[in-house]
Amino acid sequence: MSAASPWALRGPGWITHALTAFVAVATLAFFSVPCGYFFLFLAVLMGWSVLGLLWFSRAVIFVVARVRRRGEVLPPARLLPWTVAPVAFAVLAVLGPANVPLYVVFRLSRPALERSVEAVLAAPDDYPPDPIGPGERVTWIGLYPVEKIEHVPGGARFRIAWTGWLDRCGFAYSPDGPPPNLGGEDRYSDFSGDWYLWEESW
Repeated sequence: MSAASPWALRGPGWITHALTAFVAVATLAFFSVPCGYFFLFLAVLMGWSVLGLLWFSRAVIFVVARVRRRGEVLPPARLLPWTVAPVAFAVLAVLGPANVPLYVVFRLSRPALERSVEAVLAAPDDYPPDPIGPGERVTWIGLYPVEKIEHVPGGARFRIAWTGWLDRCGFAYSPDGPPPNLGGEDRYSDFSGDWYLWEESW
């Protein structure tokens, strides 16, 4: 590569931008459920690592080329591509921990979850609690892949497939406060109205 190589002075190309978009969507999906999807977390971690390596290596080449071509003024449009990945990462670093993806997906899925709660309350014996046992067949409720539906006093809870690592997570509906511990070490935290985030622990 010569000191005047135009390639060296170009910002990240479509491959880096496509990878950024893919990893960003996967990151939003990871943050869209309680505890996150475990295997998706591994994919997201690897994706950001590869993306960071690509971005940093191109940045080194760019800086070296700029040093060799001192005095050349680049238009702002030439610098804009460098901001895509860092800005995407910064935005996701704020939205994810703030539970924004979780709230958005829950709002979209809430009508379907509430219909399932009505079905559980209408036939509670069909949904016995089995806190630690294997999940049922995965069924989609709204945008959530639910592997277990259980009746709890006055409400229901839904365990989402593929979440967590050793512990599984989901949602619990209980208008009378947090549901009782039905086995293991169930943990609940306030979420939205009568809905709680549920972590099922051994």
